[in-house]
Amino acid sequence: MNRRSHLRLAALLAVFVLLGCAPTIVNGDVVRLRTGEAIAGRVLQDRTNEEVLVMEDYMSGALREIAWAAIVDEDADRLQIQGGQKFVAQTMKCDRIEYKLQGGATTSIEGEVVREEKDFLILRNRTSRELKILKANIVNREQIECDPQQVYPPEELAAKRMEADPPQDARGWFLFAQYCESVGAYPQAKEAFETAASDEAFLNRKLAQDGAARVTSIINDAEAVKTLLDLRTAMGAQFWKRVWDGIEGFATKHPEAGEAVKKKLELLKTDFEAKRAKYFAEMAGKRLDPIAKDVIRKKVAPKDLAYNDVQGWIRQECVKEVTDRLLREMQAKDPAVAEEDVKKFWEARPKKPSSWKLARYGGGSFIVEPPKVLPKTGNKAPAQPSKGSGSGPAPQIDLPKPPTRDTWWNDANPQERADFWFAVFVEKSGFFEVDPKKVRVPCTRCEGAGTLNYALSNGGSVTVLCPRCGGARFDFSVKYR
Repeated sequence: MNRRSHLRLAALLAVFVLLGCAPTIVNGDVVRLRTGEAIAGRVLQDRTNEEVLVMEDYMSGALREIAWAAIVDEDADRLQIQGGQKFVAQTMKCDRIEYKLQGGATTSIEGEVVREEKDFLILRNRTSRELKILKANIVNREQIECDPQQVYPPEELAAKRMEADPPQDARGWFLFAQYCESVGAYPQAKEAFETAASDEAFLNRKLAQDGAARVTSIINDAEAVKTLLDLRTAMGAQFWKRVWDGIEGFATKHPEAGEAVKKKLELLKTDFEAKRAKYFAEMAGKRLDPIAKDVIRKKVAPKDLAYNDVQGWIRQECVKEVTDRLLREMQAKDPAVAEEDVKKFWEARPKKPSSWKLARYGGGSFIVEPPKVLPKTGNKAPAQPSKGSGSGPAPQIDLPKPPTRDTWWNDANPQERADFWFAVFVEKSGFFEVDPKKVRVPCTRCEGAGTLNYALSNGGSVTVLCPRCGGARFDFSVKYR
C-alpha cells in the first residue's frame, strides 16, 4: 500500500474516531479497542476464532491478533456475529389477529397467514396448521416479529433453513447447528455440530465440540425440552397463567434436568417477562378508554342525576372504578396481575405519533371555558312611522336565553353528558398525556359568531347570545393519548 493510501486511511480513521462510530469501510473495517486505539484494516475470518480476532492493519501492513476481551463490546459483537463466533436467534414476520368469539368476547392469536379465502383468513401456528378466521369477526390485524417456534415445529424449521442455505464447509455447518439449536431442532443441531467439529482445520472446532456435547445433554432431557416447547407455545397464545405455573413447577417436574436445559429455562423466563409486560401494556392502552367511557356512560344515564353529583364523583370514585375494572380484565388473563401492576402497564403503553385522540366537551364547552368577553347584543330601532300613522304596541317575541350550567345539563341527552364528563376525566384523572392547547370548532348553532339575530314584526331586530354556546363561540376538545 503506497503512502497516499496510508494517508487517506489515516484521515478516514480519524473521522470515525471523532464521530465515535465504527462503520464498515470499503474492503476493510474499523475496530475500536478498550485502550482508545482504533485499527483500520481487513478482518481475516479464516484465521479468526473464539479466542482472537485476526486482521491486517492497513497502517502498518502487519497481521494483528487481538483478544476479543480487548475490543469494545459493540464492535466485538458485530464482528463475532458476522464471523459465526456468536449467534443471534432469528425472528420472522407474523400476524397478530384480534377477533370476536361467539357471545361477543374477543381473543387474539399470533401466527403466519398462509392464505386467504373469500370470507376467511387461514392462519398457521404450532397449535393449528390451518385455523380459519372469519374476516367479518376480525377486530384488528397487525404485523409483528415473532419466534419461528410459534409457527413451525423444529424439524420443519431446520429443513427450511437447509433448503434456503445449505452448508458448504465447516463454518456453514457450525452456523446451521447454531440455528437448529436456537429453534429446538436438537438432533439436527447435534449432527451439524459434529460435522463441523470433524474438520480438524476449523478454527472454531472447540466451540463445535462443546455445542455437540451441549445438545446431546438436551436430547437426553427430552421430556424437559418438550415441557419448554409446550410453554413457549402457550406463551405465543398468551396463556400467561399456564406459562407462569409451568415455570414455577419446572424444577419439581424435572429435578434432574441438565445445565443446558436450565439455561433454556432461564431464557424462557426472560422472554416470558418481556412478552407478558408488552401484552398487558398494549392491553392497558387499548382497554382503558372504552372502560372509562362505559363507566361514565352508566353513571350519567339517570335523567334526574344532578351535575354536582357527577362533579364530586369524576375525580376519585370514577378513577378507582376504571382502575378496578381494568384490573379485573387483566386478572381474567393472568390472576398474578396485582393492583400496583395496572399503573405500571398503563405507563408502558405504546405511544405512537398517530395515537392522539380527541375528547369533546360539545355543547357544554362554555362551562369549562366561559367566554372572557361576551359578544355585543341589543335592539336595532325600527324605521320611524310616517305622520298620521298610528303606533301599535311594541311587538312581543319570546327570545331564547343563553344556557346556564344546569339548563344545559338538564337538556343534554345521555351521549352528550357522557362525552362531556369523559373529556373532564381525560383532563383531570392524571391518566393521560394531554395537549395543553384545546382544539376549537365553531359552534354548530351560531357558526362561531356567539350571537343570533332575530327580526321583529315592526321592522326592528334584536341580537341575543347564542342559546347553545352562550357566547363562547366554539366547542372545545381535549387532545390526548
